[in-house]
Amino acid sequence: MDLKLLQLMKVTALLLFTLDTSSSRCVKMKHQHLHPYAVSAVLKVVEYPDEDILPLGFNITISCTSNRSKSYPGYRGQPYWIQMYRNDRLLHDCGGGPGAVDSEDFKECQFVIVNATSQNSGIYDCWSLNQVSCTESNKIGLTFQAPSPPKITNTPPRELYAAFGSLVNLTCKATGVPLPVVTWFKDGILMPKEKLTGGKADSQITFPAVTSTDQGNYSCEARNAVGWERSSGTSLFLAQRPSITFHPKNIRVYREEKLLIASFICKATGNPEPVITWLKNNSTKANGTSVQAGSISTLILALHGGEKTLGNYSCVAKNLAGQAYSKEGTLEILAASLRSPNFGDSSSLSSSCKLWISVAVVAPFLLFGFGIATIYVYNKSKKAELYFNKQAYEVQDLSLQEIHQTSTSQRGQQLAKETELTATTLKKTQMGVENEAYTQKLF
Repeated sequence: MDLKLLQLMKVTALLLFTLDTSSSRCVKMKHQHLHPYAVSAVLKVVEYPDEDILPLGFNITISCTSNRSKSYPGYRGQPYWIQMYRNDRLLHDCGGGPGAVDSEDFKECQFVIVNATSQNSGIYDCWSLNQVSCTESNKIGLTFQAPSPPKITNTPPRELYAAFGSLVNLTCKATGVPLPVVTWFKDGILMPKEKLTGGKADSQITFPAVTSTDQGNYSCEARNAVGWERSSGTSLFLAQRPSITFHPKNIRVYREEKLLIASFICKATGNPEPVITWLKNNSTKANGTSVQAGSISTLILALHGGEKTLGNYSCVAKNLAGQAYSKEGTLEILAASLRSPNFGDSSSLSSSCKLWISVAVVAPFLLFGFGIATIYVYNKSKKAELYFNKQAYEVQDLSLQEIHQTSTSQRGQQLAKETELTATTLKKTQMGVENEAYTQKLF
């Protein structure tokens, strides 16, 4: 049939249906449910439904489907003529014969674009007619571009910790022409589609309430006709609240003219590894230097004989699953006259003796994985003795034993080595080493 004639018939049908009653005039598809005599009209791209950017050089099928009216009986309520348009110009039609020749309960008309070019871009729609009404389909705008392989556009985290029973979403987004299809893998095994939500190029995995069985490594893959790409994996872990496994101990030191060092030690476990901070008197942030190596944190206090450092010290371990508070360790500073020597005779200590002690503890991660603990002992007299508080040594012994029991990682073993050598040197000094300097440099 001549195209101009078809266009004229369309215009004529529009005029006739407009002059007719409201129940039989031409309607848009979005209002079709309000008109029981109207047929349906749905336009789509068969190969790439719901996409508006299509690849150049591909064969593309455009389909218009129509169902009979819900209320009008017989062939007069059936669609008999479908017309397809691009930019309001007739492109293709199906049926249109008189009477019941081309009338069907369900009618489909297809137009195939072979080796698509940019000239095929435009606004497409279709019309479906029965003997008493006509319906205009939805309009779709199609743009043809050069094909491109998939590109995943969001960067998933390498690790994700979630509390038990919490809601977790993993998302994968990708671009490409045509739009890629996204699939998911858990520990390298393809996941069933039933566990996924979303559409092409934008897919999600939803865990309404995370349990231990949901733990694993998740990755997504985007694939289209010209290529594919897979994301890096995201490891999902069940978070565990922190737990204090070694509490700060009480420390007693005596006033000296020279600088002394006191330290509290705290150890906590959790998943992810908790961050440990320190409190003084259970309220304010503790002064001093806090060093955390793995699950162990050390608070180092420089004591000048003043009262500002006195008090109770505790640690707080926090991660995304919660927090835990340790028991308090008490720091006491007493007068030198109250000191009871642990060995030897205190009267033998020369008044001309000059003693300087410096203990520096630096976490391995603060010096690119190296820890340095250096102890200098200098004595100009012939005889010198160094007294150390018994409780301080109990802390060192306990912390050393705890580290040996729990150090399973390389970082823990390194910390154990550092602490062992430092404690050994301190004990040698305690036994009264005369005119001897010990220097241990740890790596």
